[in-house]
Parts: sequence; C-alpha cells; structure tokens
Amino acid sequence: MESLPPNHEAEPVEHVVSTKKMDEFFRLREERNKRIEAKENDKDCQRRLNRERQKPTTSAPMFLWTENVHGEYEAASVPKHEQDNYFNIYSDEEMQYDSFQNEWHVCDLWGPDIIDKDFDAFYASDLCEEDLPAPPDIDYGAVLDGDE
Repeated sequence: MESLPPNHEAEPVEHVVSTKKMDEFFRLREERNKRIEAKENDKDCQRRLNRERQKPTTSAPMFLWTENVHGEYEAASVPKHEQDNYFNIYSDEEMQYDSFQNEWHVCDLWGPDIIDKDFDAFYASDLCEEDLPAPPDIDYGAVLDGDE
C-alpha cells in the first residue's frame, strides 16, 4: 500500500449529486401527458384545466424528491397529514403540480425555500457592524452596594 508523502494532504472527495433518475421520470411523464392530452375529451380537458387553475392542496398525492446516500435524487410519498406544511416551507419554484396526473412534486433543487427567502428578507436591512453603537464602559473595579 502506497502512503502519502509527508506534508501532503489527501484530496477531498467530491460529492456528486445525480438527477438522472429524476430527469428520466419527468421526461417520461411529459411524454405520457402529451399522449393523454391528445386523447382527452372535452370533459376531461375541462377538469384538468380547472385543477390547473385551482390546484388541490390536500386531495392530490405529493412526492418529495430528496438525495439518497448514493447522491441520486429519488421520490418518496408525503403523508397527507404533512402536505399542508410543505406549502409553508417550499417556494412555488420548488413545487410542481401535474394537472394530468393530479399530483405534486417537490424538490429543493428547483429554487430557494420560503424560509431562506424570509430569512434573507428579514436580515437584508440589518445594520452593518460599524453602524452599531459602542458597548458601554463598565468599571469592574467599582464597589457595589453591600460589597465593602
């Protein structure tokens, strides 16, 4: 086994994130949705367009795309009782609604979290360090009442 020369640090291992599975899923979904659109009747089309205008927040299934231990993004179903929270945590960019399949897909790669946006907006107007007042002068040698 070869050892590193003295004073030589090992190069850090690069963390590789892969969206291959996710990209393939959405490519196939887009193809499927085009086939559905080509065959849908007026009634089905109207239902889909209504869902698009008024996106369901509780009745539609939701899937969260997260990175697994291998660096690959994969989808997991979000329990119905937790879905409401996702609308408060994730931004519109991070949430995609598919009106053909009547389902939500959520991924932090697609945009900033609402929490991140709120944090940045809240602290954007903070004072610069040089604008802060100087701390008060404290005489630690002063005699306090009863300390004589």
